Amino acid sequence: MCQALPLSRRVGTRELQQPRPREKRTVRIDPIFLPVSYRRLPLPVTGNQFEQALESIHALSYRLIVEIPLFDQLRQLNLPPREYAVFGSGPLAIRGIIPLANDLDVICQDEVWKIVSEIGSIEYLPEYDVSVVTMADGALTFGTKWGIGNFDIDELIATAETIDDLQFVRLEHVVRYKKIRSSEKDQLHLGALENFA
Repeated sequence: MCQALPLSRRVGTRELQQPRPREKRTVRIDPIFLPVSYRRLPLPVTGNQFEQALESIHALSYRLIVEIPLFDQLRQLNLPPREYAVFGSGPLAIRGIIPLANDLDVICQDEVWKIVSEIGSIEYLPEYDVSVVTMADGALTFGTKWGIGNFDIDELIATAETIDDLQFVRLEHVVRYKKIRSSEKDQLHLGALENFA
């Protein structure tokens, strides 16, 4: 006659116990860690939505370890608003249109230039005939001029959009810049933007 085993039994000096049921936990995810399609989900994300979001986060691990800290580095400088704007590919990356590379290009006015020049190092770029301030091993680059195309820096900054407490040049100006430079990477970025829209 079979007897039911007790919930716990002693084997030598070790006690084996029936595993406790796992507690249900609500996991809160910052929307910036999710691709655009999941940022519209109500938070906190739970159940199947969480599983899908987690898979997407794993696929976007490049953004998790590179993009987010990079924007955080800029945010932590506490620069005066309306005195700078992220240009180049940054306005596309913050929207999840493309993954961010390993640096951010920031246009700025004199007040911000004075601040960053005391922190970073000033370099002259002869190919663009501009001087820039670089910091964090080149992760952040600041300039009062843009070396490609004929852009009014004051206008770009004045019309910039605020996203996650940072200033970004409007997409129409980014499109214009990328069409002017028209490298292979720029063509890919323009295609990604078209598909995103």
